[in-house]
Amino acid sequence: MLERDRNHPSIIGWCPLNETDGSQGSALTQVLLATTQTMDPTRPWLDASGYVHLVPETDVYDCHDYTQVPEVFAQRFEPFKQLGTRAWNNVPNDPRSAYRGQPYFVSEYGGMRIRTERSTGEGWGYGETDLQEFLNRYKALTDVLLDNPNMFGFCYTQLTDVEQEQNGVYFYDRQPKYDPALLRAINARPAAYETQPPRVLDVPWQLLLPTSQYQAQRWRYTTAKPADGWFQPGFDDSAWQEGEGGFGTQGTPGAVVRTAWDTSDIWLRRRFRLDKVDFKHFALIIHHDEDAEVYVNGKLVATFKGFLTDYAEHLATDALRSVLQPGENVIAVHCRQTVGGQYIDVGIVGAK
Repeated sequence: MLERDRNHPSIIGWCPLNETDGSQGSALTQVLLATTQTMDPTRPWLDASGYVHLVPETDVYDCHDYTQVPEVFAQRFEPFKQLGTRAWNNVPNDPRSAYRGQPYFVSEYGGMRIRTERSTGEGWGYGETDLQEFLNRYKALTDVLLDNPNMFGFCYTQLTDVEQEQNGVYFYDRQPKYDPALLRAINARPAAYETQPPRVLDVPWQLLLPTSQYQAQRWRYTTAKPADGWFQPGFDDSAWQEGEGGFGTQGTPGAVVRTAWDTSDIWLRRRFRLDKVDFKHFALIIHHDEDAEVYVNGKLVATFKGFLTDYAEHLATDALRSVLQPGENVIAVHCRQTVGGQYIDVGIVGAK
């Protein structure tokens, strides 16, 4: 393949593997790297498309994300958009796969199957929909990537239908399912990467309210729907139970469960003190599965859709600066679960 295609002008890089997991040897990957760069040192090299990046020397870094909810998609890439150093990773718990500041892109997303009058066989696609809803969702997902000044590119899944996946822009015989100009109209606008300087802000966070990821923190909680105003500082939560975070079910990815929670909803409250609030940046540290609302001193500071598989930063400087105060503060959280694993834990950090 290298000998055949190395002079083709449309090839911008080499990637020998796809969705390689952590059980496969990094030594073989390094052999592929050495061989590729010896035969063609002119193009960047990616060790594996998506999932585990076993070789620190990989020139670019990518992820695969088939989330169909644009709000969830946006939340996953918001830290990287704001900081440029917290790239979303398919396997955040494998240190070999840590992001090291390379140019970053989403190399698989979307994958939507469109209902058509023509039979496309028994294959599958994500989030089956009609053409108009497909275009709405495609635009919302793609806008997240186009608006990110630290995202150098993206690759939609996929150009054509294949035997098992019916999510192409074109049918298997390369006939278009719709006018491709509809996609071009969405893609063609200037990307933030082209019009803005990259944002790189390696923030030295200071813990203001620790999570329970490393050390248990005590919360008041209830799984019965509380009275109105449950998030207000003066609310009487003395009848609620007390337990150690995090709250959820064992086996939820990235969770550190110290108190079991297996009902549909949980409400949490916690009081904490701050000596000062004169920080330049504020963020929530959160792991949620699934939807969550976070209040501080009676004000809604953030909402989250979908789920995470590990703890992540969520910049909320303006919202937190407007409500945090020296002395006593109250944080209140509601998390709702519908399917699969469940977990909730939250903390607050600040930086000068």
